[in-house]
Amino acid sequence: MLLKDRTVNSNLASVEELKEIDVEVRKEIEDAAQFATADPEPPLEELGYHIYSNEPPFEVRGANQWIKFKSIR
Repeated sequence: MLLKDRTVNSNLASVEELKEIDVEVRKEIEDAAQFATADPEPPLEELGYHIYSNEPPFEVRGANQWIKFKSIR
């Protein structure tokens, strides 16, 4: 059973209300798509701006730089 069917069967919204919501959502998506395609691409020198990344800590499994090993002779 689809969410739309459950919503109507539970009397949370009517079929007409769901159609209105569908029309509004499609309009918003269309507007966003038009805005995205009409927006100019950034210049090449700005492509690296506003990129934030947290690199994972570099670890070697089984190695700890703070543990001193005994030399066996």
